[in-house]
Amino acid sequence: MAPHRLDPLLRPRSIAVVGASARAGSVGAVMLRQLVEGGFLGPVHPVNPKGGTLRGLACLTSIADLPEPVEHAAFCLGDETIAEAFDAALRHGVKAATIVAPLADPALRERIRAMALEAGIVLCGGNGMGFYNFTDRVRLCGFATRPDHVPGGAVLLTHSGSLFTALVDAEARIDYALAVSSGQELTTTLADYLDFALDQPETRVVGLFLEAARAPERFVATLAKAQARNIPVVALKVGRTRESAALALSHSGAIAGDHAVYDALFERFAVGQVRSVDELASAMMLLPVAADLGPGGLASTHDSGGERGLMVDLASEAGVRFAALSPETVARLEAALDPGLPPVNPLDHWGTGRNYPADFEACFQALMADPDTALGALALDRSAGGQVTPLYLEVAHRARAASGKPVVIVSNHQGSGGDPAAVASTRAGVPVLDGVPAVLRACRLAFDRRGLRPRPPGRRRCPGGSRRSPPACRWPPAPGA
Repeated sequence: MAPHRLDPLLRPRSIAVVGASARAGSVGAVMLRQLVEGGFLGPVHPVNPKGGTLRGLACLTSIADLPEPVEHAAFCLGDETIAEAFDAALRHGVKAATIVAPLADPALRERIRAMALEAGIVLCGGNGMGFYNFTDRVRLCGFATRPDHVPGGAVLLTHSGSLFTALVDAEARIDYALAVSSGQELTTTLADYLDFALDQPETRVVGLFLEAARAPERFVATLAKAQARNIPVVALKVGRTRESAALALSHSGAIAGDHAVYDALFERFAVGQVRSVDELASAMMLLPVAADLGPGGLASTHDSGGERGLMVDLASEAGVRFAALSPETVARLEAALDPGLPPVNPLDHWGTGRNYPADFEACFQALMADPDTALGALALDRSAGGQVTPLYLEVAHRARAASGKPVVIVSNHQGSGGDPAAVASTRAGVPVLDGVPAVLRACRLAFDRRGLRPRPPGRRRCPGGSRRSPPACRWPPAPGA
């Protein structure tokens, strides 16, 4: 793979953590811990004037004491000390830096920008959370994340640090290759990160949360690149209202711009627009497994007539068409349904419960086999503690295997619990998603992408940065997996 200009930033060969600390919970302590425990493969040099040892590593008192040049310097410092330390790092010869300090004073911010541009380095921040490159085991974030990350094919690029933590730390169903909180983008913009992500063979979907495109021409070029490579891009653009646009300017210095321009831009380059974080997450989970949808519409089955009616209403609002069932499919449904249940799509399969679950599975298999079904949805309500009924998982995976079509499990409401089986199922190719409106928006985006040129097959990375193809996740998962 050809080198990329962001390699020193996102895939560095060595890192100095300036402001590394032993104080529990501090940014300097968390960033060093995550870098070491995340398995970074190159040298890590903690830097702190007190010296000593941190995480089993000798702590240097100054970056000038480094025995050899480092490629990337990560700064865990406040605004009052960042300029002097940054200047020392530039004199040392670093090629990239990450700054999480707020750089609240505009004069300080412009000074850091000018220093970086003059030195020709690439910089993440300031006033950001940092980034995670899970593919290459580079975890440069000063806030603790969950310990169970599995490198995958999703990319998240965001102007919101809080959304960064919400989708990376709290959503285990999305396996990331790269997640970046870009902050003030003093030298490196969201378009630059997108360009890097599009060059990585593991990238399957990109989610954007943006206030504005600070480098418009480059942003347009990278969207065109994503379209040419048929990599789905989903965007949550804020600043639709005058009030929101003003807040974007005060938050990160971004000028939100005319939203109609973004609407036209996203339509031109097949970027899927979403309106909420839930819609963004659902789309990032569904689009990779629905990349090659055939002709037809949605087929869904429910164990509630009322919830089926709600699905019809919401699908109409979302512009999602239901599959028109063939006479053969109708006959198969009639043979499996209790008397009085109409053989229609969407289907209410629950009657007296006789011959359950065989008839229930027969109904879903019939729906999935219909020639006009492109995508199947098994709609349910989670049970106590947020658990997904094991039978529903089994039926969904068997239907996917038998039909060769994508299947999604849709929970009307997640509730307060969680279920590891939902994570395992999503990784194995049947996403378990929550909230019908968000899922229907994701379905609409998947249907809208039909007709785009199929993505050429490429190799995906396995954990550790090697280029071997990783083994596919299987269902059911092995005990203890």
